[in-house]
Amino acid sequence: MVTIKFNNYLIDRFNYARNNEYELKEGNVAITPDFSAKIYYTDSRAIVEISVEINDKIDASPFVLDVTVSGFFELVGSETEDDDQHDFKQMLSSNALAILYPYVRSLVSDLTLRTNEFPALTLPVINFVEIVNEEDKIEFIDMSQNSF
Repeated sequence: MVTIKFNNYLIDRFNYARNNEYELKEGNVAITPDFSAKIYYTDSRAIVEISVEINDKIDASPFVLDVTVSGFFELVGSETEDDDQHDFKQMLSSNALAILYPYVRSLVSDLTLRTNEFPALTLPVINFVEIVNEEDKIEFIDMSQNSF
C-alpha cells in the first residue's frame, strides 16, 4: 500500500498591502479569495504549493494579500507497483492539499490580525481540493528529469 509522508512546510511568499482607496463602511466586507495549487513531483518526492490571493485593488477590499506555502512530501510504501505513480499523484492532489490548507488559513488569520487595522480574516473551512479542481487551478509539474 502506498502512503504519503508530510515532512515539513515553508512560507514562500507572504505579502500584505493596505488598500488606501478603501473606505470603511458599516457591516461586513465581502472578500473573495482566489485559491490555486501546484504540485511538483518525482517518483518518490513532491513539493506541494498552495497560494491564496486577495487582489481586489479597486476599492472593495481593505487590503491586497498574497500568500504561498509549500509542503514537502514523500512516497512511503512499495516502489515496485505500476500503479504507485498514479496513486502518489492522487494522494498529493487530495491528501497533501488538505494537509497544507490549515497552515495557510492560520497564516492569513495571523497576518491580518497583526495589521492592527481590521479584524482578522479567517478563511472559511472549505474543501480546498474540490475548489481548485472545479476551477481548474491545480497544476502538476513532473520534475523526474530535474532535481529538487
